[in-house]
Order: sequence, then C-alpha cells, then structure tokens
Amino acid sequence: MTNLANRRRKVKMPQDIRKKFGAALVMLLIAAIMLVSSTFAWFTLSTAPEVTGIATSVGSNGNLEIALLNGTNYASTADDLGVQTNVGDSIVTTTDWLVTNNTWGNLLDLATVYGLNLITLNPVALNITNPTAGSGFTLGTSPFKAPSYGNDGRVISVNRDTVFGSLNAQGTAFNADVTDDPFEQGARAIGVASNITVRDTQFRRAVSAVTTNTNNAKNAAQAVLTTYGADLSALLIQVAASDSATFQAADVAVFENIIDDLEAANAYVFNAIKQATLAYRLSSSGGDIDDADVLTVVADVNAATTIADLCTAVGIARASLPSYITDAMDQYEATAQDIAAAETARTTNLSGAGPFTDTQVKAVLDTLLNRSNITVAGVVPLGQNKDALKQAVMVEYNARRPVPIVMGAGSGIFYDLAKNAGNFDASVTAHIADGGVLSSSLNGIALDVDATLETDAADPIYLESAITGVNALTAAGGSGASQLDETYGYALYFGFRTNAATGSKLLLSDAQQRIYNQTGNVSANPDTAGAGSFVQFTTANEAVFSVDDIRALSSAIRVVFVVPNDDDDAPFEIIAMAAPDITATTTAGVTTYTGGTATDEDNDNENDTLKVNLALYNFTVEAAATAGDAPVVTLGQKRADFEITTLTQNVGKKVTAIVYLDGDIVDNTMVANAATSMTGKLNLQFATDAQLVPMDNATLFNGNGGNGGNGGNSQNTVQTSPLTTLLTAVGQYIGNAQANQGQTVADELVSAYNAADAVNSNANATQQQVDDAYDALSAAAAAYVAAYGQP
Repeated sequence: MTNLANRRRKVKMPQDIRKKFGAALVMLLIAAIMLVSSTFAWFTLSTAPEVTGIATSVGSNGNLEIALLNGTNYASTADDLGVQTNVGDSIVTTTDWLVTNNTWGNLLDLATVYGLNLITLNPVALNITNPTAGSGFTLGTSPFKAPSYGNDGRVISVNRDTVFGSLNAQGTAFNADVTDDPFEQGARAIGVASNITVRDTQFRRAVSAVTTNTNNAKNAAQAVLTTYGADLSALLIQVAASDSATFQAADVAVFENIIDDLEAANAYVFNAIKQATLAYRLSSSGGDIDDADVLTVVADVNAATTIADLCTAVGIARASLPSYITDAMDQYEATAQDIAAAETARTTNLSGAGPFTDTQVKAVLDTLLNRSNITVAGVVPLGQNKDALKQAVMVEYNARRPVPIVMGAGSGIFYDLAKNAGNFDASVTAHIADGGVLSSSLNGIALDVDATLETDAADPIYLESAITGVNALTAAGGSGASQLDETYGYALYFGFRTNAATGSKLLLSDAQQRIYNQTGNVSANPDTAGAGSFVQFTTANEAVFSVDDIRALSSAIRVVFVVPNDDDDAPFEIIAMAAPDITATTTAGVTTYTGGTATDEDNDNENDTLKVNLALYNFTVEAAATAGDAPVVTLGQKRADFEITTLTQNVGKKVTAIVYLDGDIVDNTMVANAATSMTGKLNLQFATDAQLVPMDNATLFNGNGGNGGNGGNSQNTVQTSPLTTLLTAVGQYIGNAQANQGQTVADELVSAYNAADAVNSNANATQQQVDDAYDALSAAAAAYVAAYGQP
C-alpha cells in the first residue's frame, strides 16, 4: 500500500528506553484485551544524543497525473486506484498503448487499438434518471435512450435501452456488455444490440450487481474500521485499564456512527442477496416468465425490504432457492439482529448527557466485539495465557510492526459481515492522552498504539459463493456475445490524482504545456506541448457538406463528465457538461451558427476542417412528456469557470467522459446525404487551479529527450532518448580521443561515437539499430575512461 500513513516511520528510541516503553505497551494491550488493570512505576535516565542544524533541501514535484482505467482499476478503492507503474511502462510507444495509457502520466493516446474509429455518433438522448432533482443529476444503467421509428419514418419514442460494448479480440466490432464486469480497455462504445431480450439484459445486470454490492459491503465494513477503529480501540483500552472510568457524551458519540455504518454495510449485503435471487429467477433455472413481466419482477425485487418480501417478489419459496443464496440470507438476518441489539444497548445505556460509567460503555462494546474470540499477534486468544500474550506482543513491538488484532469466528458483527462479504482490515493508531484513567499505569505518558484490525472468516464466504453460483447460471435466451448493431456514443474512463493540497480543482484546459508551464518558465518543447480541449471535424466535399454544416452539426456534440454513483440503477453522477463553443442565433425562423476556426489548406473546397474549442456549460433538465421516454436536456449559458470537480491530495479520482450527439438539437438540415457526415477527433486537456512546480529537468524542458511526444514522432523520440543522453555524455571525451588517434581505444571511441550519432539522426532507425549503437558506444566509452581517465 502507498497511503501516506503507511509510509510514515517512527523515530527510534535508544534500546534501554525502548524496552521500558515496550513493557508499558505490552501491559497496555493486555489491559485492553483481558480487561485487567495493573499499576507500574519506573525511573529512567535518558542519554539520547541529538543532532541539530543540518540544512537539507528536497526537490519539489507538483503533479497532476492521468491514467486510463480498465474495469479492475475502475472498481478499485485503493488511493492509487490500483494503477501501478514500473520503470518503462509509461514510455510512449505506438505498439503498447494499452500498457502505457494504464499508468500514471501526462499523456493518453486513444488513436489506436481502442476502436473509436468504428463508432458512429447517431442522435440520442441522455438518460437522466432524476429529471426533477434540480441538481445532482444521475444517469441510469442505460446511459442513453435511443429512438424508435414508426413505419412512416417518424420517431415514435425515445425509450430504447442502450448498453456498453467492449472491443472484440479482432478489433473489428464492439460486443454488447450488459454487465459491469471488469473490461480490459478504458474506452467502451455505447449502443443497441437488437437481439438481446429484456430478460437477458436484466439477468446479466443482476449477475453483475451481485459482485458490485458484495464489494460495496466489504468496502463499507472496512471503512468503519478505518474511520472509527482508533476511537474504538481507545475506548477498549480505557475501559480495560480501570473499572472506575467515566466517559462524557462526546467520548461515546462514535458508537452511533459505528452502528449506523455497520447497518449500511449490511444493507449492501441484502442488495447483493436480492440481485442473486433475481438473477436466479431470470435465468433458465428460474422458470418461465414473459418479457412483459420482467420489469415488474425487477421493480418488486428492488422494493423488497425483507427476505420474505424478496421471496414473494420472485415467486420462489425460500427453501427452493440454491444454498448459496439461502446461506447468505441466514447470515444477513443474524447480522441484522446483532446490529439491532447493539443499537438497543446504545440507546439503553448511553442516552442523555452523561457522564457514563465503564459498565455502561462495556454493555455496548460487548454487542460489537466478543473479546474472547479475538487474537493478538496471530497466536494468543484474548483472555487466555497471559505470558504467551506478553511474548507475542513484545515480538511485534520490538520489530516495529503494528500489533495484529484478528477477529475470528464468534467475535461479533465485523466477523459476521466478513463471513458474508469477505475479509477486510484496517490500520489504526489509538491515541492515549496524558493522565486520565491511565495516569497511574503510564505515569502521565501519552502513547500512540499502532495496530491492524482484521477479520478472519473462513471459507465458505457466502456471497462469494453466490457470485460463483449466479455466474454459472445460464441466460434464458439471446447471445452473450451479441454485437452492437447501432452505436450512439462512447465512454472514456479516466483516473486523476495530484499531490496538490486537498480541494484543488480539476479544470478543463485550453492548450498549454503539459509539464513546464509556470509564469516565466514555459517550455518550448513540442513533445510536451498540449493541444487543449477541442473538437475538429473535416468534410470530404464542401459542395455536399460545407463548413457551415460542420459548425451546425458540431454544436450538438456533448461531453458529459460523470463520477461513480452509489446506486445500482443510477451508477453515474453528472458533475459537468462540455460542448463546442458555438453560438446559435435564430432570426425569422432561420438559425445561424458562429464559432470555431475553419481551414482549407488547398483552397479547393475539399477536406475543409473546422476546429472548435470545448467549454463547460450550465444545463437544465425537463421530464419527458411521454412516460418512459428520456428527459429533455437543454444547454444553458457558458460557464465562466472551468471546474470539473475537486481532488483530494494523493487520492485517485475516477472521472468518466461520455460523448454523444444530442438528438434534441440535430435535425435533417445538419446532416449530409451520406453514411457519415463528418469525421474528425476530440482532444481533451486538463489542468488544476493549484500552482504546480515540476522537478527541474533541463533536458526535458529544452526538448532534448524525455519519454514521449505528441504522437507525431513519439516512437523515434522514445527509442533514441537514452542514446541521445549517452552521446551528450561521451561528447566530453571526443576532443581528447581525436587528439589520441592512433591509439586503439581512442580510435574505437571516435568510430563508435560517429556511428551512434548517425543512427540517432536517422528517423527511420530500428530499435535494434538503436540498441546496438548504444551498446557499442557504451563499451567504447568505458574502455576509453579506463585507459585515459575522466577528461
């Protein structure tokens, strides 16, 4: 893990004092675990040395990084989103973009291997699920609603569901992917696959939702430990250290949050069970059901609040369901009862203004954790074998490791959740302040007790079994590899992270240098120059489709930025909407469009191009007049700011860009009498409002190397960069080597240098030629230095 907290290192104490503190810490943990209190006193003499006044400068590195997220990264809850970068992974090449783009860097290239050239944007409507929300709009599992046409050619409704599609192995089409299972690439098409039935679609979504809710349950339970573990540990320690401790209302307020959040985690468990039961009902094992009745069953399942309601909704008796579902049901209900008991204990013992006794606090703690089934250091059950416990804790303490506290079978609610959703853990530091109930045993010394809290639920993990079970079910009909036969847009899954202070803003940017763009310090390196955020389209024949037509049709392009939303039926929350900076003016029923820059390099009225910058816009949403149709989204005023979202320091942020053509804008006058009206590209550049200060790198700043470019000659730039650096270094010896010609090592160095320089200057040099030149020059330089020394 790379969390800042996990990178902290403590200052080491001298050995004699460390042993004394070790004894105190051991007894502290024993008190916490065994609920016994002991009093110790000691005197110490410290002869610890001190060093002061050492001047040290640390290089800065202001970063805003981007990566393209595959499905595994998109599902990750890690701070780095599971995006790992090895040396060389993020080198820009033209042959391995799937690897390069899936690492943290400052350049993504989607021109190859992603199949975006196969996608045609047909007019469509954005499927906002809460059109009357006013703000905080969300998108459904079907991000668009596609039109249906009558026999007379008119649009009769805009209510056909769309699905995501992943590029097939041949790179020739997009296969319909109606689940949220991990996708290999960070770009997916959105469209319609006509031969997938309603039952098939809902079945596959239910199968996927089992995994999603299981992960949510585990993450939510882990978050309780991460957020409140220190407070919980401190309460345990203080209660254990004294039978006469008293607590104020503020000290025990954390219990309400813990219980509420545990209940929320168990609610995810119930959602997973509901979706597993629904998947079974809609599979070929679930019996007959008409497509017309599928959505009714889905709605009834989603509305169920108890296991009994759920069984009624699917029309299957509990005893007739597979064991992988009923086992999870039994555990869920037992956990729900324990959580309810904890809440009863809290309201019974800790209501009012306080103060509260340790007995009252224990009554609540005991409903959350059964200490007799918790082990320390992996070997000693709590409440047994005090001497072994001391020894185990001392081993961990002397090794500077956090003490592992493991919650096994029968240890309480955390274990119960793990038995359903899977094991989880958290690292915590419980701060025990000076004085207080521990003053007699700690002699007024404050301690920070580091520990890892973890569950140890043994197989079977019930919901993991449910995931396996539903994935083995067979769909009632249709094809699992159906291709999208109509496309309407695409989604690009980005991850962002910055080391700027929390609260810095992610901005949609105009053209600027991707690295060195500070006031008075702007690089002229073309390989690190960004192009900004824009759309650019070209017409093959202006007589058929003019630049004015391009401008009109471009005005309907939309880029919607969304983040994950915690709702199976509305998995995306809209955070910003961008559109080309084009103004439409209607006079006497005729609309004219202005904006962008048109070019026709040959002045032959062919291949004319329009480039338009993107801007952020306000928008409004109005519910559809016909039930089931998509709401109407209307673009408002251009925003004065460029803010997409805010970022948390060193924590990855998932932002997806969904691109489509707004069907409420497009009409027949905007399109050509051809299969495709225009072709072009979309470019997105991002920045932050924080002042980022990159590391000094003169070579990169001046454009004399680096690890990538803007796509024009990126492969050659990357391949020759190490050779360029070596040539620069060896250049120091060449003058002396030429003066010593006639000597073998000098002649070999001059020859190798000239040959390497020729390869480095050849834009068509192969990688093998570059590697051979590098090896030969490196060997010759080493021989020369061995013979003549440094220049």
